[in-house]
Amino acid sequence: MNVDLPLQLILPYLLLLTRVSAMLVAMPVLGWKSLPMVVRAGMALTVTIYFALTGLGGPTAVSLSAPGLLEIGLLTVREIACGLALGLAVHFVFLAVQQAANIMAMQMAFRDAGIVDPSMGGQSSAITTLMEMSFALLFLAVGGHHALMQILCRSLSVFPLAGSLDVPALAEGLLQAGSTMLLLALKLAGPVLAGFLLLSMVLGVLARVLPQMNVLTQSFPLRVALGLLLASMTLPSLERFGVELGGWLSQFLVQ
Repeated sequence: MNVDLPLQLILPYLLLLTRVSAMLVAMPVLGWKSLPMVVRAGMALTVTIYFALTGLGGPTAVSLSAPGLLEIGLLTVREIACGLALGLAVHFVFLAVQQAANIMAMQMAFRDAGIVDPSMGGQSSAITTLMEMSFALLFLAVGGHHALMQILCRSLSVFPLAGSLDVPALAEGLLQAGSTMLLLALKLAGPVLAGFLLLSMVLGVLARVLPQMNVLTQSFPLRVALGLLLASMTLPSLERFGVELGGWLSQFLVQ
């Protein structure tokens, strides 16, 4: 069963809208659950219209001769998978800030004191939310959303619409994003871990010198104070982290 001519003409643009929507859902900042569904749908439609009018990615280059409904369904699933994979790759790197903040919160014993996380829609510590919101504002201020749109544009060239899905390339991108996320998270949380390691050594010495003192109970105020001090010293380093993230985004999907 073949579709009629009008659907054949708009099919490339429907596939483009499918990829853009799937990618925006998985992307950081632009796909946060705190954004209303109407706003996210409007962004996906606006970006699709922009790419369609400018010819970026070339929707008119899609060559389909009377595809059947089964083929249209497979192409739609392909575009959803491609968009989600690319969005998740970017989201993994963006999660480095969250992972570093979670390490800080765990060391400060703030891990169980949860508040609503606007990015994930679940529970998160106050330190994690502070770091995420600060970095999100910095990311938007330096034009990080432009880098996300550039990745979307490059994806249309690397993975053309209705083309064959390069699964190894997508898997390599996800693995690269995951390793980059862990590396950046450790670099961001490294000074905090070093500070708490020094505090643990001091508390260990005090426990040996003053065995009658309850070191665990007395260490809670020290951990909170040290954690807040180190977190305040770490916040300015988010700018350097943003530069590293921008460099990774600029090289992502570059052939």
